[in-house]
Amino acid sequence: MRCLSFTTPIPANDDSSSSASTSTAYDIAPGEVLLASGSQDNYIRLWRVTKRDLASEQAAPQGGDADDAPLDELDAALAAVEDQAELRVKAHDFTVDGEGHFSCASEAVLLGHDAWVTGLNWAPAGSSRLELLSASADRSMILWTPVSAGMAALPESSSTRPSSSVATSHAHASIWTSQHRFGEFTSSTNLGFFGALWGLEGRTVLANGWGGSWHVWRLEGEGEGGDMERQEWRPQVATTGHLGAVKQVVWEGKGEYLLSAR
Repeated sequence: MRCLSFTTPIPANDDSSSSASTSTAYDIAPGEVLLASGSQDNYIRLWRVTKRDLASEQAAPQGGDADDAPLDELDAALAAVEDQAELRVKAHDFTVDGEGHFSCASEAVLLGHDAWVTGLNWAPAGSSRLELLSASADRSMILWTPVSAGMAALPESSSTRPSSSVATSHAHASIWTSQHRFGEFTSSTNLGFFGALWGLEGRTVLANGWGGSWHVWRLEGEGEGGDMERQEWRPQVATTGHLGAVKQVVWEGKGEYLLSAR
């Protein structure tokens, strides 16, 4: 395991159309936490942590009336059909002293990187979007977003579709896709990126690479109503510096820039 990142429900905002679309595509209920973990096996895993109410679970009726027997049989038959086409995972229960009982279950597995996943960061709350930024030693960063399962055609096998994953939770059926991929293919990043960061309001992404290099991309262009399809991520000039002792500096003739050498 190389990196972890948590996120909580996005605050409701009636003035933000992107927030409404996010809640439709993916739901994080109050009291729940979504955890992203990246590891050396090139995979990103999403985990949902939910607080349990044992009193309500124990008080819930376990049986039904005789008149409900046909409906119970129908529900059992439908559940059996769903089990054949859906991946189900076991939830792990644990207790936190003074906080209560919790349940953690695997939500999705994301595959898009070809080397170690070195950095993960959820989009800041100000962006009103549920997005995950990942960095890898393969010299790339990926911006992951969820899409409602009803809005995209599911492949026969999620393992045959690159840079995507289907959530394993039936209640939150969504497809995680790589919306954007950022990369640098130069000698300065020969060991890949070491971390992924968000800028102000989620409109800038940053990565740090081998030798202390910085790489920046900014979301530019405003579509009508904040249409993301009419916006574009463009590389920016990032701050950088020498990797050894500086031997000489000289101003340009008009003083517009400074030239240094080592």
